[in-house]
Amino acid sequence: NGGLLNYETITSHEIIVRTSDVGGLSYDKSFTITVNDVPEPDLSVTNVSAPQSANLGETIKVNWTVTNIGDGAVLPDWVDYVYLSDDTTIDENDTQLTTRTINSSTPLEFNQFYEEKLVEITIPETTATGNKYLLFAADRNDNLPEDNKENNVLEQAITITAPDLQVQVDSLSISANPTFGQSINLNWTILNNGDGATSLGWRDRLYLSKDRTLGNEDDILLWTENINDDFVLAPNGGTYNGSTTVNLPLNPTLLADTYYVLLETDIDNKQIENDETNNTDDLSQLISLPPLPNLIIDNITVPTSEYSGQRVQISWTLQNQGDAAVTGPWFDEVYFSEDDEIGNEDDQLIKSFEFTGTIEAGQSITRKQEITLPIDWSGDRWIGVKTDSNNQIYEHNKEDDNESISTQPINIRLSDFPNLKVSSVTPPDFAFSGAETTVRWTVQNIGDAATEAAYWYDEVWLSKDNELDRDGDYYLGKTVNSKYLNPNESYNNSLTTSLPLGIGDNWHFIVVTDAPFSTWATNYPDGLVYEYNKEDDNELSSVPTPVELTSPPDLQVTQVTIAPSTPFSGQQATVTWTVTNTGNGVTQPGQDEWYDKLYISKSPDNTLESHYLGQLKHTGSLLDGESYTARKTVNLPIDKWEDYFFVVVADADKQVYEQAFEDNNVGSLMRIPKMKLIHLQIFFLLHQQI
Repeated sequence: NGGLLNYETITSHEIIVRTSDVGGLSYDKSFTITVNDVPEPDLSVTNVSAPQSANLGETIKVNWTVTNIGDGAVLPDWVDYVYLSDDTTIDENDTQLTTRTINSSTPLEFNQFYEEKLVEITIPETTATGNKYLLFAADRNDNLPEDNKENNVLEQAITITAPDLQVQVDSLSISANPTFGQSINLNWTILNNGDGATSLGWRDRLYLSKDRTLGNEDDILLWTENINDDFVLAPNGGTYNGSTTVNLPLNPTLLADTYYVLLETDIDNKQIENDETNNTDDLSQLISLPPLPNLIIDNITVPTSEYSGQRVQISWTLQNQGDAAVTGPWFDEVYFSEDDEIGNEDDQLIKSFEFTGTIEAGQSITRKQEITLPIDWSGDRWIGVKTDSNNQIYEHNKEDDNESISTQPINIRLSDFPNLKVSSVTPPDFAFSGAETTVRWTVQNIGDAATEAAYWYDEVWLSKDNELDRDGDYYLGKTVNSKYLNPNESYNNSLTTSLPLGIGDNWHFIVVTDAPFSTWATNYPDGLVYEYNKEDDNELSSVPTPVELTSPPDLQVTQVTIAPSTPFSGQQATVTWTVTNTGNGVTQPGQDEWYDKLYISKSPDNTLESHYLGQLKHTGSLLDGESYTARKTVNLPIDKWEDYFFVVVADADKQVYEQAFEDNNVGSLMRIPKMKLIHLQIFFLLHQQI
């Protein structure tokens, strides 16, 4: 009849073959065949397990089992799905939670099964709470040929819940008579009004605010509590009671007034709730200010006139106009001002005075202190005083009245000053380079006041002209004057010193009185005597003094001998040498110690392959024509046995000034034939063993 054969239920089928000719005759032949059904798989979700309920956002573990109940094996691969649904039918409104690709269990024969165990799924936070279904679907994408697709889905009922944290009505309370700067007790109750228990932890916070709006700029954080992850608040009315003690802040912006204490639970929204708008509550409360002091400066008294540099007494009244006693310590700062305003840029701090007493509310005290007027000031100066300069005393919003200025200035008259001047310098008639000489001078105070320094220093310099150059001239020394000097008084002083070596021609002796002075802690670039604007006349130059170039000494090594005359390498040898001053000058004081050094060298001038042997110190001056003989035993190098010169260098470190004769100090040289090498092999072996 042209229809499809039913191979599923009918296995025996008749086949008819008909032939016809052109004349209309036909012939039928029939026979029966048996057609067997092709084996096909049939996946069926046969078992599922999951929690009966879960919170929004919660991760749960589920299991499902899939069995092949068909008569054919299942070949890889296919995908299983898990959905969250309002009903038992999969449609576009359902939420896909997870998938699993199945390949490790294949091929799956008849009546074999596989299990997906402890698969984690997360309930979406946006899901509506209530009764739902978890739908477990095998081969959701229809990758496999199956006889029956109706058994590929199995449902599991689940209830979706959520906590709902809120501050229990009227549970927030505060201790009586709260006062800024003091501690208060707070109590409250948090209620879980949802149908799901809390999970993880959360944080609650208390704020102080001028209004009931949380999150604007007037909120002040008072306290934060961390609820541990293992704490669970039961659903449908579970509660916990909180309490804490906090200090109310004390700052100038907070006045006595009505404030709101705001409590917010789950501030980070870690709990997935049906309603996030009911997590706060507030309590209005009148908060007072504590009794506080208020320091006022008044009645600054100063002298009408005084000389610069003098100590003067000033006084001021310190009032406590607050309603609480105040106890130090704090500091009162005293200022000079060029006008009758305090706090502008012309003010100059004089000194800070510490106060350590107590001033009762409504009381006052008078403070008297001495200050020193700057030595170089003149004209009118007002005195300003600022109490509690470091803000050690809290006065709330009354800090702006802590300073005041005198009603009249101090008229500062410039004091008289000393003026030290070198009135004369007496140099020697002539001098010799490197030799001692004496310079004399007189210093007079031509100013109008006595010196106040107990001592000061005079310096002597040697210069080619009459202008002092501290970088280029020779410094000869200094002397101390250790007495005060009244106006018109003078003193005489002198310095005996050695002139530099190697100089000649005419030179000036320059004397500087009250020279610059410094210690490790203090520097006095203008000296120790203050002379106001007369510091630039403290030096005087002498007339030119002829300095004759002193004949220098000339040290030469005039004889060298060694013993034995044929030395052996690695053995000792005694070197004897004579040094003679062949110059016309004597070695100068301070240059009467030097070292002679000994070498062996391949060249007589000690420039080729030189080997140091030792040195010997000479002590004592040497007149022109005088000489000395020295002797030293040295160890010869073990590995040197060729021809060498024994070299002696007198004054090897050039301690003695010889002017143009420094290059002839290499000693008289003695050619030594090859130093003998005795038992070289044995000597080296012994040396190696040592």
